[in-house]
Amino acid sequence: MVVDFPAPVCLYYQLSNYYQNNRRYSVSRDNEQLSGDSWALQNPITECQPYQKNTSGYPIAPCGSIANSLFNDTFSLYRILTDGTKEPVHMDNRGISWWTDTNVMFRNPEPVNKSLALAFKGTAKPPFWPYPVYDLGKGNPNNTGFVNEHFVVWMRTAALPTFRKLYSRIHQGNFSVGLPRGKYYLNITYNYPVLSFGGSKTVILSTLSWMGGKNSFLGIAYLVCGSACIVTGVVMLVVHFKYRHLNEDD
Repeated sequence: MVVDFPAPVCLYYQLSNYYQNNRRYSVSRDNEQLSGDSWALQNPITECQPYQKNTSGYPIAPCGSIANSLFNDTFSLYRILTDGTKEPVHMDNRGISWWTDTNVMFRNPEPVNKSLALAFKGTAKPPFWPYPVYDLGKGNPNNTGFVNEHFVVWMRTAALPTFRKLYSRIHQGNFSVGLPRGKYYLNITYNYPVLSFGGSKTVILSTLSWMGGKNSFLGIAYLVCGSACIVTGVVMLVVHFKYRHLNEDD
């Protein structure tokens, strides 16, 4: 079997012209609330405004602009077989976030009578969400609420206006060794509007190397810092040669 994409295959979504690094946007969150603190759950910080409380006065959980703008397109991938039927490609949504985020920074409040919904009683969903936070990833108690990995990935804001975020991994079942050569059908449930801010959306299938996935931020950062150091060095050298005789004359 010829494999064009060896496992693990990663599916990313990419957004462009989206400034998650805007200061007011990036601070619009409550880390204490996201850590499951019961007091912060009912009393979100003022930085979350205008998504601190709803019109009825109930605290929003999770509060803030970052959570309210959660990416909510969904993707389903199928392989087209020779007889024309579609074979579902299982996409694993676990393990897509940083370990420290899922296991340290993000925590659900303590369930009440084993019910996470009761733990969020007295709170409201973000205005742009179709359902409350305890229904995220419903059916998997280890991937719901504040620890839902799609939510956790989104909450780690990007440094550049064009960025990719990991949506799922493909490494199980008939595709445990990768995606074989052939035709595939990607079904996209379009929920997330981008035309209002002149943005675009892209879906990317990629593999991981021993160095990890593609991330251009560090390369760009090193080039910018290195170029700035070179320019500063040249300027200081010119200044030195131009004014080095002033002290000698004195």
